[in-house]
Amino acid sequence: MKKKLVEQLAPDEQVFVYSYLAGKNMKDSAMAAGKPEPSAGSWGARAVKKPHIAAAIAQEMEGRRKRLQIDADWVLMELKKIYDSSLAPFIDVPVDKEGKQYPTPMFNFANVSPEQIAFLDSISISQGEFGPNIKITKAQKLKVLELIGKHVDVQAFKDKVELDGNVVLHFDIQDSEA
Repeated sequence: MKKKLVEQLAPDEQVFVYSYLAGKNMKDSAMAAGKPEPSAGSWGARAVKKPHIAAAIAQEMEGRRKRLQIDADWVLMELKKIYDSSLAPFIDVPVDKEGKQYPTPMFNFANVSPEQIAFLDSISISQGEFGPNIKITKAQKLKVLELIGKHVDVQAFKDKVELDGNVVLHFDIQDSEA
């Protein structure tokens, strides 16, 4: 079995890599590796550019991606689920014995799957005048569309334009004294 590149790094570089992979920025990762605060930012910036450290980070990230089975297709599928999600399963409009609907719908979490709950940004409950007030905030569809659109294969919101080909320019230079 091939040895992990991170194991071949110096101890402080290993701590830096693992800290960086855990989500800390370069400066905080460098400080975790024992570098002094005043120079930690520049040390971290230099460290990620060193080929042996960059290769170790890349290898660890690829291993994580494979273990979690996360690729571009998975990300797009999850974003599509969020976009297609609805609050309808949460809402229950109760009726009385005569079949008349109550004026205020109620939130019912009994028939909601954990996956549907995962699409929510927040749920807050406060006491209102006529009972509990429940506020549900769903993931913002515009943000989800933006993330899907930025995907390389979709290219709906491409941040830069790439041109490929030949351009021929013709200049007609006239003497201004004529």
